[in-house]
Amino acid sequence: MNEKGASLLVVLITVSIFMILGISILTVALGGALRTQIQLDRYENVYSGKEQLDYVTTQFKEKVTTIELDTAALKNGSYQGELDTLLGELNKLTDFHGEDITKNYITDYNDLFTRIYRFSITSGDDTSRKVISKRIIISPAPSFLDYSLGSFGKGKNDGQLHINGSPNVDGDIIANDFFVKNQADFIDASGNSTSKTPFLAVDGNVNVLHTLTLWDISTGGPIEINSATLEQDQVLPSFFYLDRKPDVFSREVDFSEVNFDQTYLDKINELLLGTEYANPLIVEDDLTTDNRQDSSTKVMKKVVETLTQQPDKEQLNLLDDNLLLDDSVINQSPKFIFHENLEINSSLKPLKLNRKMVIAGDLSLTTGANNSIEINEDMTVLGDLIINSNNTPINIKGTVVVHGDIIIEGNEESIGASENDTVKFDATIYSYGESMISNTNILGIEDDKQLVLFSKGTLTITRINEFTPFSFELENQNIYDMTNESVPPLKAFFYTDDSAVLYGVGSRFHINGGVFAKKNLEINAIRGNIRPSTFNLEPSISVDQNNKKTRFQVVHDPNVLVSQVSRLPVADRLRVIVDDAEIN
Repeated sequence: MNEKGASLLVVLITVSIFMILGISILTVALGGALRTQIQLDRYENVYSGKEQLDYVTTQFKEKVTTIELDTAALKNGSYQGELDTLLGELNKLTDFHGEDITKNYITDYNDLFTRIYRFSITSGDDTSRKVISKRIIISPAPSFLDYSLGSFGKGKNDGQLHINGSPNVDGDIIANDFFVKNQADFIDASGNSTSKTPFLAVDGNVNVLHTLTLWDISTGGPIEINSATLEQDQVLPSFFYLDRKPDVFSREVDFSEVNFDQTYLDKINELLLGTEYANPLIVEDDLTTDNRQDSSTKVMKKVVETLTQQPDKEQLNLLDDNLLLDDSVINQSPKFIFHENLEINSSLKPLKLNRKMVIAGDLSLTTGANNSIEINEDMTVLGDLIINSNNTPINIKGTVVVHGDIIIEGNEESIGASENDTVKFDATIYSYGESMISNTNILGIEDDKQLVLFSKGTLTITRINEFTPFSFELENQNIYDMTNESVPPLKAFFYTDDSAVLYGVGSRFHINGGVFAKKNLEINAIRGNIRPSTFNLEPSISVDQNNKKTRFQVVHDPNVLVSQVSRLPVADRLRVIVDDAEIN
């Protein structure tokens, strides 16, 4: 009997164990199923929320773009009232919340058309609720600021974008005609040379209005794909870095171009006469001479005659010295007018210039003896502007109009050394001549500030961090992440009404902003370190460049629409710029 009882007890214990295990497995399975369902609900809520937010944003865009840019309406408050009414109508929608957050970014915006909003959609119940938000900017700023790289225009030969080699482009690209080749061109002491490379990397949309030309130098000649068949083409992935094809399409865009001559006339007259001027001092006929030197002479004479005849006792006119070493001479009056070429040099002490300046000649800013120079007001330079940061920073803040060329340069460093010359900007510059930048870093005075450079003539950026090796040559998991490198990015948007050719071969520079050329933009770039020999460059031709950091990178910075809003050109209509979605 005892043995039978013991057997029964063993059976009961075994059954109980299996029942507990079964219940546990069932509980885990149900819990996993429940968690999976909750996660699926969250994904569905995110997808649904994004769809709803896109729909509301489209409605908002359709109505905003019909609002006229009327200065009188801006000043009497009816422009703001119209926008407030539109936002109020949207806020009646279920689960939607829209908020005007302009004051968080712009302190004095009542005289500006730009406004900034945050749109949010709440989707789902308590267990899987998600809030999807986007920052919405309405602005009359030109369209090129929406792109990392671009070449676009309505002229017959405008809009030619050439990417030779393997740069990184984080942001959107636009071009009339886009040429892609896995070979970088460069120039050294031996003449024109080339280096085989991977193709370019793009994290963004690529809009090609006419023709996309692809050329793999290893397999044959170029392949042309027209806009009609672009989105269906199956060969595209192999012509991008590591076969990671971005969205490539051909779509007509409502592109707000820069009318450079009119913009230049608006800005130079505003700086010379104030924003409320009745009749412009500089007109189109002053620009349309046979050559630019004649135009400069004509404009200088006109400005000097007009401004010196004005009964303005606050203006200061210096005629006897072309070298300025003391800032007190300028800071004693609200406006400083100089009638000849002028050099401002900080070799004796730091200089802080807090007055508006008009220079009827060339202006040279040169630091020396570790003394900095600060320009804190608008400048009009009727000749050339030369900025030379000699191992000591120069800070420039405001709107700058240059009727000649602009040259921003530093000293040449020893081979492989990083740049130690820096010019810091919170400025927008309009140059009627050519623009040249070499041997210097371009930074923001603050983290969210930058340079926006508009150039009528060609743009040249060269010898930036020349031959400088990477601290870590291999890419990070995010190939656009350069945070483990000591070389700072150039904080700037560069625009030329002409053409630009940029080299990330011997040079190594990364841009936070964008590059745009109306006629022709050419980028050349390799990956990995470069070895300079006595007479020429030696790219890693025989070494696989895949998985190595690029020597040329552009990361789009949308904050320029906010930080430089009062200095940017004003187009003929409002545009709506939508940031990426945030999910909480």
